[in-house]
Amino acid sequence: MPLPVEPKRITPDEAWALVEEGREPVFIDTRNPAHWEKSEHQIPGSLRIWRMELEERVGEVPRGRPLVTYCACHYEHSSTRAALILEEYDFREIHILVGGFKAWCDRGLPLEKKHSALSSQLRIPAAHEVSPPS
Repeated sequence: MPLPVEPKRITPDEAWALVEEGREPVFIDTRNPAHWEKSEHQIPGSLRIWRMELEERVGEVPRGRPLVTYCACHYEHSSTRAALILEEYDFREIHILVGGFKAWCDRGLPLEKKHSALSSQLRIPAAHEVSPPS
């Protein structure tokens, strides 16, 4: 069994590069319910699992794909805790989005309208399928 690899912090541009490379990362939106409700958007294809629910819903997280956790916290508190939970469940290639959802938005990277609280198609669109927000 391979040794666990600690979650790695990556920038929004590095996370988007995973998409452009065809690696099909799973973005996990760990924003708390209040922050999630205030926003109209999410990163395309995000799996919405609040950090406090992650252990009971860990079976919904696909294996074998890069994972990118994000939250609304400037210091990535919730997404870091979520990444550590995923590490405990032997997930590999876990990334924490530096600056969270705000940093992604500030870079002008693609967004989509939120689905439901349990959203996800578990498929991030290819780079050519989405356009930056206007």
